[in-house]
Amino acid sequence: MPSLPTLIAASTAGAVGIVLLVVALVDQPLARRPGRAALPVCGVVWCLGAVATLELAAHGHRLAAVAAGGVAACGAAGVVALIRARPRDDDGGGGGGVCAPGPPSDPGGPAVDWPAFEQAFWEHVEDRVGSSATA
Repeated sequence: MPSLPTLIAASTAGAVGIVLLVVALVDQPLARRPGRAALPVCGVVWCLGAVATLELAAHGHRLAAVAAGGVAACGAAGVVALIRARPRDDDGGGGGGVCAPGPPSDPGGPAVDWPAFEQAFWEHVEDRVGSSATA
């Protein structure tokens, strides 16, 4: 039977990897873009961790496989976070996203009074919300 410190270390490595992976999937994308080498490094860590996990588990080293799985999950979390930090094609890399505030760029069509449109839109929303609350 493994010692208590070994159990704690392996469990902690697995838990940290799982937590980082969940945070990378759920949290906001990174505010700044890391260097170009970060994604391949995280990918290699992920793959090596996954291979080590499978090898250790296949040879009956379950506790070491849990720790290696934690390393693999950390690598996967890095890959997910870095992919989410990449600029998308639809926002031109400005980081504002599709729903950036302000008027849209000029599409070449007829001019639109954007502030008047926004004011009318929000008045309509408030009217609809107010009428559904009283119903």
